[in-house]
Amino acid sequence: MVRKDTLLDLSVFKDRNFSAGTIIQVVIQAVLYASLAILPQFLQSMMGYTAFLSGATMMPRGFGSMLSMLITIAIITVTSLVASSIMSVRIRKVEPRQMIRES
Repeated sequence: MVRKDTLLDLSVFKDRNFSAGTIIQVVIQAVLYASLAILPQFLQSMMGYTAFLSGATMMPRGFGSMLSMLITIAIITVTSLVASSIMSVRIRKVEPRQMIRES
């Protein structure tokens, strides 16, 4: 990159562990997405399922995704409430002049 203030710092890819982990993660996600896209067509063409039965077979996967999103939202909400309460207690112990000086 020519500019110093780029959106993405590509120097992190110099670390072999980071690069290998990123490549492995991209491959795993591609395989998972491909199976999600190909499975209904496989069920209909090779296994003889109807479109409705193929969709009904894929429904538990959708419910699992929806449930995990709801659980994630609950965890993030609780975590942010705990973090904000800890920070509010910490802020009360610090003088405003000291906060201004450190920022």
